[in-house]
Amino acid sequence: MEDTEGEVHIYDIYGIGEKHLQDRSLVEGFLRDSCEEAALTVVGEKSHEFQTQGEGFSTVLLLAESHVAVHSWPEHDYMSLTIDTCWRSDRTVDFLEHFLDRLDYSRTRSHTVERSFEITDEPTGLE
Repeated sequence: MEDTEGEVHIYDIYGIGEKHLQDRSLVEGFLRDSCEEAALTVVGEKSHEFQTQGEGFSTVLLLAESHVAVHSWPEHDYMSLTIDTCWRSDRTVDFLEHFLDRLDYSRTRSHTVERSFEITDEPTGLE
């Protein structure tokens, strides 16, 4: 069930095949397809390729629901994926499953940070 508070999902993705770390267009297609599958609305996109720092790239999709960002480090066989939403929902999980199913990787590590509009004493996951 959705509510007005959001969450941020951070994925460290390890052991990624070279084509997924250097083919920005391919990964951007995975991102857009995963958004569509999860009923997330892409309203903008910006990318940058790094020519002198390992041939990696960064891409950010601006969503009506917030944003998703991916950054690749081919020299470390590593990719970072962040999805930030303005609510809690299964659509975020759907996006993550669709995106990860398209990648060739060995393992992931994830963190979820819940946002709150009220000050609480509950841990945020950032401590």
